[in-house]
Amino acid sequence: MHILCGLIGSLGLFLYGMQLTSESLQLVTNYKFRNAIGTLTRNRIVALLFGFVITVILNSSGAAIIMLVGLVSASLMTVGQAVGVLLGSGVGTAVTVQLLAFNIADYALLLIGLAAFMMIIGNKNNKLIHTGRVLLGIGFLFYGLKLMAETVSPLRNSPYFHDLFVGFGKNPLLGILVSTVFSGLIHSSAATIGLLISLATQGMITIETAMPLILGANIGTACATGALSWIGTSREAKRVAVINILTKVIGTLLLLPFIHGFSTAVRVTSDSVARQIANAHTFFNILLILLFLPFTNQLALFGKLLVPDGKKRLPVLETAKYLNESFLEIPEIAVNQAKLQTVEMGRIAREEMLKHLLYAFRAYKKEAIEGIKKAEVALDSIYQKICAYVAKIRRHTLPEDLAERTIQILYTANDLEHIGDLLINVINLARKFTQGRMEFSGEGVQELELMYEKADTSLALALQAFADSNRELATQVIKEHPKLLRLENKLRYKHFERIREGNERTLATSAIHLDLIESFRRVENHAMNIAYTVLGMG
Repeated sequence: MHILCGLIGSLGLFLYGMQLTSESLQLVTNYKFRNAIGTLTRNRIVALLFGFVITVILNSSGAAIIMLVGLVSASLMTVGQAVGVLLGSGVGTAVTVQLLAFNIADYALLLIGLAAFMMIIGNKNNKLIHTGRVLLGIGFLFYGLKLMAETVSPLRNSPYFHDLFVGFGKNPLLGILVSTVFSGLIHSSAATIGLLISLATQGMITIETAMPLILGANIGTACATGALSWIGTSREAKRVAVINILTKVIGTLLLLPFIHGFSTAVRVTSDSVARQIANAHTFFNILLILLFLPFTNQLALFGKLLVPDGKKRLPVLETAKYLNESFLEIPEIAVNQAKLQTVEMGRIAREEMLKHLLYAFRAYKKEAIEGIKKAEVALDSIYQKICAYVAKIRRHTLPEDLAERTIQILYTANDLEHIGDLLINVINLARKFTQGRMEFSGEGVQELELMYEKADTSLALALQAFADSNRELATQVIKEHPKLLRLENKLRYKHFERIREGNERTLATSAIHLDLIESFRRVENHAMNIAYTVLGMG
């Protein structure tokens, strides 16, 4: 029981160290993942390098692949490009594994101490604090590794464990299966291999007994990330998850007949079994690159055969298609996705509601009104989802610019939600208007159309300014606001003049006419709020 508790605790410390290192490295590098994605269109070699770099920064191939599935699901990357990134991520994990093989666990507490010192004296120096967090994560990682080695040390002379590992060497399929399940459960091939390295430092395993477990670790992580990535993603994203599992399984099956020869070849690379284990993991992932990189397009087609296109469905407005949980591993991308979802919110408010508003007064058709009501429900739903998503992003330690962008997103989404509430109230006026068989005067119709055009133009410009972070457009929206206020006063005056002249239509529709003018002015006011948000004055 003592050994089990120690193993669970040390493994937990190891995994936490990996997570802390990953989050802190992103803050230190301030890596612009969104911009880097565009370079993937160059060629498969660039995609391979991107996969390597992103996995080193994330310190986890599982996190990189989940993020990759999210990118494909959001149509930011093709399946063919993703295959190259998948292969690169395997070698990226090898960097962590190679570091684990160095005998520096004795210095883990020194790293933790230095990290604490840097974080204490850092005060408001974010760069120093984040660098300290990187060292703290690495310290926890290596200290967890040291504790694992010390925990399993009493098992060194156990005949049961000796026979168990000898059995894995004699029956590689059993070793692969056990390691696949274990790695799938803890969702980390690096942690599994770290445990193997701990066993190796205690002289409990050889490269021959470790080799099946190394192969299983690769498959297990692929299966775990595939399962996590399967829920709520597109068919293209599911193909990426399937291809990732396939490459690991096919590579393992091809290597299996030669596993003893492969182990012998790895043995000559180092006298240290720990280093041999790290090298075996690295060589296996390089082998996968040599096998599959020339055939990325063919793998993409094969993935389509395994996960064929389904029946096309009409888009559901309230579906928050950009808010994929996979992106939360990389705040830079997650924030951008929340912004894209807010832009989509703006599209719904403008194209599904505002543009149909005057038509509802001319011909109160049930289908059109129901469409506007559904759009308003969608806005409410998406707004709640954006808030929840941003809250999850804010659980990470964010650099100041990203934190500010999340506030801008929430401000803008809130204004758009208010526009939806405003326009749905106007629809109730349309029902009253048509049931009373009312008609606007000719001049009144022209005035309402003019006010609508001004409000629609302001909203369109504000949304474009928000989408592109365009300060010039935002300034233009704000400058137009006084003109719209003057126009509103002018149109009110003309309306009252028609009443004074005894225009019966104007008199009958006065309350509704003035409410509509005010509603369009309020839409424009929310557009101005969005513009101020873009300028950082929200």
